[in-house]
Amino acid sequence: LSKGQPVLTIVDVDSGRRELEHEFPDIGEILNPAWSPDGRQIAFSAMKGGVLDLFLFDVDSRALTQLTDDPFADMDPEWSPDGRQLAFTSDRGGGDNIWVMHVDGSDKRQVTKEDFRLLNQPTWSPDGRFIAAKKHFTTGRSLGTGEIWL
Repeated sequence: LSKGQPVLTIVDVDSGRRELEHEFPDIGEILNPAWSPDGRQIAFSAMKGGVLDLFLFDVDSRALTQLTDDPFADMDPEWSPDGRQLAFTSDRGGGDNIWVMHVDGSDKRQVTKEDFRLLNQPTWSPDGRFIAAKKHFTTGRSLGTGEIWL
């Protein structure tokens, strides 16, 4: 964090050179950044008003768009292969489940309907037909355990 503000940093892998550092004074810690398939935008979750919401950052224009703005915790954005949708984790249905929406934030649809052993970390299949997600539950192990669901 620079001056106590979250910073999105883009680094060239080969040279280690910072290509971009952009500060966001109106939001909290940035989590789960995900590049769009065309490399022009980055979706991420961040705290705003005490709640995790989803945001979209345009790399060229430096414009930030808030995709969700509600009392629910939205996180783990993941781009569909065609770049038209985002899968994400949200508790808006009562427990952490996988949801899908258009990249403009419209048409939010619940994909999973779990109320126990909740789901997170969605990832799309290369053809965009399926979403895999981690299903977490606790056992006698202190860290719990998980399964991959399609």
